[in-house]
Amino acid sequence: MAWLLALTPVAAQTVGFLDSSYDPRTGPDGTVLGAALEGTTNRLLIGGDFDNFGTLPRAAVTVLRANGLVDAAFDPGSGVNSPSSIDAPSPGRIDELSRPGSKRSVQAGAFAPDGKIVLGGNFLHYDNVPVTHLVRLNADGSLDLTFRPDPVIPVDSQVIFPNIPAPGGSTTIETTTNVESVLVAADLSVYVAYRVFRKTTVVIPSPSSTTVTEEIFSDFIHFERDGALDPLFRVVIDGNIPLIYRAGIQPDGKLLISGRFINVNGFPRPGIARLNADGTIDGSFSPTTGVLPELIYNFVRQPDGKFIVVGDFSSFDSALRRRIARIFPDGTVDPTYDPGFAANGAIRQVAVVPSTGKVVFAGDFTLFDGLARPGFARTDAGGKIDTIFNSAGELSGRNFAINAILPQSDGKVVVAGDFRQYGSVARNRILRLTADPVSGGGGGSSGGTNSTARLSNVSTRGFVGTGDSALIGGFLVTSSTKRVLIRSMGPTLTSFGVSNALSDPTLELRDAFGTLVAQNNNWQAGTDGGAAVRDAGLAPADPREAALVADLAPGIYTVVVRGSGNTTGVALFEAYDVDGLVANRLSNLSTRGQVLTNDRVLIGGFAVTADTGTDNRRVLIRGMGPTLASYGVSGTLSDPVLEIYDSAGNLIGRNDNWQDSQRADIVATGFQPQDSREAAVLLLLPSGNYTAVLRGVSGSTGVGLVEVYEVR
Repeated sequence: MAWLLALTPVAAQTVGFLDSSYDPRTGPDGTVLGAALEGTTNRLLIGGDFDNFGTLPRAAVTVLRANGLVDAAFDPGSGVNSPSSIDAPSPGRIDELSRPGSKRSVQAGAFAPDGKIVLGGNFLHYDNVPVTHLVRLNADGSLDLTFRPDPVIPVDSQVIFPNIPAPGGSTTIETTTNVESVLVAADLSVYVAYRVFRKTTVVIPSPSSTTVTEEIFSDFIHFERDGALDPLFRVVIDGNIPLIYRAGIQPDGKLLISGRFINVNGFPRPGIARLNADGTIDGSFSPTTGVLPELIYNFVRQPDGKFIVVGDFSSFDSALRRRIARIFPDGTVDPTYDPGFAANGAIRQVAVVPSTGKVVFAGDFTLFDGLARPGFARTDAGGKIDTIFNSAGELSGRNFAINAILPQSDGKVVVAGDFRQYGSVARNRILRLTADPVSGGGGGSSGGTNSTARLSNVSTRGFVGTGDSALIGGFLVTSSTKRVLIRSMGPTLTSFGVSNALSDPTLELRDAFGTLVAQNNNWQAGTDGGAAVRDAGLAPADPREAALVADLAPGIYTVVVRGSGNTTGVALFEAYDVDGLVANRLSNLSTRGQVLTNDRVLIGGFAVTADTGTDNRRVLIRGMGPTLASYGVSGTLSDPVLEIYDSAGNLIGRNDNWQDSQRADIVATGFQPQDSREAAVLLLLPSGNYTAVLRGVSGSTGVGLVEVYEVR
């Protein structure tokens, strides 16, 4: 059979570029106004004006795992909220955000290098604690009380002065503040750009007249890591309604700001400027004339150090540039960048995908380089439009807007804002796109089967009972003698939050005839004192855990994990290929155990190792239940469901009944399940760690079997 380009289940991808493995379910019940991506984990921080995320209360802020689901480890409590009890306002003053039910939102946020999170927006309370538009949180979502920023950002307020300017008259001053950008430096200090809208209403009763004056301005300030204001950091912008729309920090610690301004700290910098870390102007970045009009909404740095700037302008350095320009690191325009006719409306968001160099834009446009692109477009690094991306205008919704575009290192892109669906698929305000289009039949990794990719280790976590309810794993050694390390872990699992871990695991290694090949209780109690285990670099952390190293001839092997003294609990079984010989493989891996509910489902893991970065391995994963009864196993799982995840927690395959998808391809492997209720997924996988989770339909329980086959 010929190798396939796409081997994820039919349900894994549905339309265009949509990554269906990233599914935030019903999502937030309000707009996502800002978002930040944690690069090492692909966790997503979102802020907005929502109250709930799905069925979970998440007032204006939450964190999502790499698969799009809410990260339960981050709990903001009452979140960005109004307190449950309100003190009486002082005479003549009403703080608008001090009343229950008043508007509050998070517009900006950032993951700090130490794992903490900084939030900025329009709020005066976090989890019922008074704050002023800016907070730092611990990784679990609780308020970090070591960061107490000086209250220099103006609070939202309404102040009424009676009898001014005349008896019976009044003057009302209303102030609204929004934090637009939050930056966390390497030294954990925080830069904040905020905008203030001030409205003054003067009423004179006789003769009756009313005067309304409105003004808007921005400021950019710096807080030390404890929240103390840096008095030496001073940024002054001026121009017609001077505003900062975006601030960013470069790898070298220098700062970039863009917006509506003409001068910065007395230097001509129309629309964009670069600052040193202390707030002084960076003279090495000096656009000749900048943009006209001076309105840059956003910018992004390309890998070569150049910047793409977007906004609502017609020229840059006197060169015709319709809302997009690329500039050199010194701020001057790049004449070689050509996006054609570009956008016919303002561009507000821009992002570069690191793995491909492609550039994604969002804004108020309907056309891009003459092609219909309702608010969303993609080009190559040189500005040429992608004729496939968003050609049908897939994103839609009542108040369609994209407020954040966040590329991942693997080429996928997270998009957030105020939309309701992508094509015909419901996606409420958050979705993820693949690097390239996928069809209804598949997605995932592409490329041919390559002999230098191999299955290199397997692991399974499950509940260890007594008798037939022990945890049983199996693997196949092919070709020639192979050195394998086998471990059974229990106490170590508690450090990963696993409850009811097996306190003292044992393991037995048996061949295809059931003959005992090796066994171990405490790994240091082996004949060599555990030296072979230590030499392999895989010694368990706890002396009660079991491990052994064995040189195994070709054949089928079984590992049985039990509890010493018939104890029970959750355990982890692992088998490692420790000699790395490509010609000799672990080519079939399996595990049998109790499938219960919650944390006690059967969880199997395996790794694909390639000798070159482009190799892939075609793998069949099966979830078995009913068939086990024919082998004398009682209490089998009647209807298994199989889920496959990558190392980032992304769902890359799912199946309930194996004949529902990929039926012909699975049959062609010769490893199709015997019962139609059993599950199977065929995948083409690059190097990496993968997890298979076996559950029962509707929470059913029983003995199940997970198998991983290397298919050539």
